[in-house]
Amino acid sequence: MSRFFDYKAPLLGAIVVAILSFKYASFLGSLEELQEFIKSFVDFGSLCFGVLLTFFGIVIQSSSETIRRMKRRKKTFNRFIVYNRNIIIFSLVLTVCAYILGNLNFWKITTYSITEFVISIFIGAFVYFLYGLLYLLLIFFNLLHQHEN
Repeated sequence: MSRFFDYKAPLLGAIVVAILSFKYASFLGSLEELQEFIKSFVDFGSLCFGVLLTFFGIVIQSSSETIRRMKRRKKTFNRFIVYNRNIIIFSLVLTVCAYILGNLNFWKITTYSITEFVISIFIGAFVYFLYGLLYLLLIFFNLLHQHEN
């Protein structure tokens, strides 16, 4: 796993998805459905934030044999900690943005495709977040696999 998969791949994927969702915004559904999707992300984002923060605290503070062996793999463990911290912060920011966007009435503004632009940015950020979650799990399972060997 390299820096490309850590930083560039999720950003590239998010940009591509944001551009495609802006270009094909009419296929995504009505504005009311998209606003409900963004509102519903608040629950999911809060849950992910809480679980990731708890997981982060357990891994940092634990003194079990498994965690100590993981900490001996300094490079992978440090990458795991930094990536976990970044995803926690990103989940908090995305959840706050979803709460604000879900409760604003900017949906009725039709000039200059502002609504489609905001929705496409949110969908791109959502893809970035999902990639981050999956990649964080891969790093964690890689640490566990190294521990078993």
